[in-house]
Amino acid sequence: MKQSKCARFKRALKLFFAVLFALFILINGILGLYIYFNQENLKSELIQYVNTQQKGELSANGISLSPFKHFPSISIELRDVAYFDSDSLSAEINSVPICRFERFYIAFDLFQLVQGNIRISEATVENGNINLRIYPDSSFNLLNAVSPSEEISPDSSVQNPDDSVKIDFSLKRIHFNNIDLQFINDLSQRKTLLHLNDLKTQLIYNNDSLNCQADADIELMGYYKGNKILFKKTNS
Repeated sequence: MKQSKCARFKRALKLFFAVLFALFILINGILGLYIYFNQENLKSELIQYVNTQQKGELSANGISLSPFKHFPSISIELRDVAYFDSDSLSAEINSVPICRFERFYIAFDLFQLVQGNIRISEATVENGNINLRIYPDSSFNLLNAVSPSEEISPDSSVQNPDDSVKIDFSLKRIHFNNIDLQFINDLSQRKTLLHLNDLKTQLIYNNDSLNCQADADIELMGYYKGNKILFKKTNS
């Protein structure tokens, strides 16, 4: 009798996980079809929303579903992503983006998505470069970019214009893979070159504070002052 009950329990458990997996595949299939047939609209709406919330300018050339990148969360993949510190891209100093990535994955909370809300919990960036710069006037290109746009009110940054969908950028984990980082300080005439082989960060929100934990594999590739090379890594 006990063996029979145990066998029935195992069959029920297998059936439960089979149904759960089938539902996951079904949901991903529906989302995949939706994204496939609406990818241009989704891309333009997402980029437009981001660009209206701050002064920087985001661009991307493609979007697709990536269901297993941040499993069990649902992820979308943005391709050829670039982010500039100004919408005046004709200016020579702004022709170099703050960052450019080959692949940018964004994870969404599936249960929040079903309720009509978008909660971005994780992000992964692969194969690209980051260019940070302090200008001669002491301004910092990244801070210039992420500062709120003058066109929006202070309380409008969490919702889209029609207030039908709440967008929450509560990032808990960010993963950088194969990224070249360049930091230029025009005031001190110094330049630092790093290569992020792998960098995993975890953000912990506690009331009004934010803590960050990181697991990093970083190489110093070069350090310059003006035209003088203070350090440059050579291939052994």
